[in-house]
Amino acid sequence: MSLRRRLIEAADRPLGRPALAAASTWYARRRTGLDVQILHDGAWVHRIGSAYVPVSERFEFRRQWEGALDAIFDPIAESWFYRYSPEPGDTIIDVGAGDGLDSFVFSRAVGPGGRVLAVEAHPSTFALLELTCRLNNLANVIPCQRAVMDRTGTVTMVEEASHRDLFSIANDGTGSGAANVAASTLDDLCREHDVARVDFLKMNIEGAERQAVEGARETLTRARHVCIACHDFLADGDQALRTKAFVVDSLREHGFDVVLRDDHPLPWVRDHVHGVRPSA
Repeated sequence: MSLRRRLIEAADRPLGRPALAAASTWYARRRTGLDVQILHDGAWVHRIGSAYVPVSERFEFRRQWEGALDAIFDPIAESWFYRYSPEPGDTIIDVGAGDGLDSFVFSRAVGPGGRVLAVEAHPSTFALLELTCRLNNLANVIPCQRAVMDRTGTVTMVEEASHRDLFSIANDGTGSGAANVAASTLDDLCREHDVARVDFLKMNIEGAERQAVEGARETLTRARHVCIACHDFLADGDQALRTKAFVVDSLREHGFDVVLRDDHPLPWVRDHVHGVRPSA
């Protein structure tokens, strides 16, 4: 570990964070000439213009500020809006909302007359989702902490070491970052939040697609567009992640035309399954 990283970690404590935030903000502005800010509000956040982007519980300095928002938001729109073109007033369900950046893009796309139901299970990631909504005044986003499954109950989620937003459901209730989380079906969540029409359903839940789809039969009949991120590209290490064929069959059974992106250069995008209602 470098001396600079040791000094940063020593300052990354409640008493040292205001000074660390002020010094790093000064340096970022001096280096770039841009209206940027680094702050701590339960987690480290980068403000770029008027947009607040949650980063991590651990201090990180952004090397590239110029064009950073485009680099963050453009891939989100390109991934999820491949076959769905959002319109003002639309209703979007974001299952696996993560830190809320997808929901941020959805919120902007549907406007103040639209609505985004943002569902995230793991407590630490849900806190980032709430932070994103609060700092960016996303009044049309409804954060909901729930694991979307095929039945109501409780599940144990375990944080994977490779990525702070990657979680899986534990079979034995143990593991790094294990947390018990309330579970519901998507059909129950839609009734709970009075969601009668679904213009777009996005799902990115790291291998729990089978259970979520089984619990979304009513919702799928009302949805016009769907995009489900499967994770077959990771299935060599865990066969439970091989869900793409099941998702394709399920969407077809619910009357969707299925569109795949088998020629895309990125493996995770190749595992996105898009469903389009023929009448949409």
